[in-house]
Amino acid sequence: MAKVKAKVKKKRWYNIVAPSNLNSAEIGETLAAEPDELMGRYVNTNLRNITGNIKQQNINLKLRVIAVKDRTAVTEVIGYKFLQTGIKRFVKRRIDRIDESFIVQTKDNKNIRIKPMLLTRFNTNRSVKTAVRAEMKKLLLKTVKTKNFDDFVREVLQNRIQKEISKILNKIYPTRMLIIREFHIVQKGVKVEVPKTEENPEVEVKEKQAEEPKEAEAVTEKTEVKAEPEVKEKEVVVKEEQPKKEVEKEPVKAEESKEAEKTE
Repeated sequence: MAKVKAKVKKKRWYNIVAPSNLNSAEIGETLAAEPDELMGRYVNTNLRNITGNIKQQNINLKLRVIAVKDRTAVTEVIGYKFLQTGIKRFVKRRIDRIDESFIVQTKDNKNIRIKPMLLTRFNTNRSVKTAVRAEMKKLLLKTVKTKNFDDFVREVLQNRIQKEISKILNKIYPTRMLIIREFHIVQKGVKVEVPKTEENPEVEVKEKQAEEPKEAEAVTEKTEVKAEPEVKEKEVVVKEEQPKKEVEKEPVKAEESKEAEKTE
């Protein structure tokens, strides 16, 4: 019997293009038998290949195919990473590096993990690092929460967010630069950071108002307790001094009368 050969689908080349916020630049090509095989496929590329700017060669982007149209695969950005070789060029002696990592939700309800890194101009102490780190996190939370994910990606690639926050942090301590080391989309259901200004400000005000009258009552009680024993002590002293003077005068008179009798 003749062997039946399995039918093999012929694969075709599909062009892969960047998202619309990166001018839909062509990234490369890939093989697939059907367009459905490309859905959800991941692509890693260097930002220099998209923009042509040599200064952005230290940044890698992670893309995902979300649609296929006319043998063209359209992608979206799901990750960003600043290469370690580029970070080593900026980290030098006699400066401090301040790192942070947290999850925040964008305006279009996408949860992303951000890992910023701040470089100072000089060495500093621990208290200054703590203050700068807290302020950096607070500013990033406020900024990201008011932007869509696509707008956030575009401004990070253009270095706008980093420059704006670095200027504000420079008022606390001289800073050299702010770098977003990495960000990527995470699954839903994880704990998301919220700016402190939005965490029940009314409750904090009520608690402070309730504590103030208690302190006033405690002060009045202390003053009353101190005032009462002082008055009583003075009265006791006066009563005890009067009988002592009378007792001391009586024996003196008796001795004078005895001496007068002896002389007679």
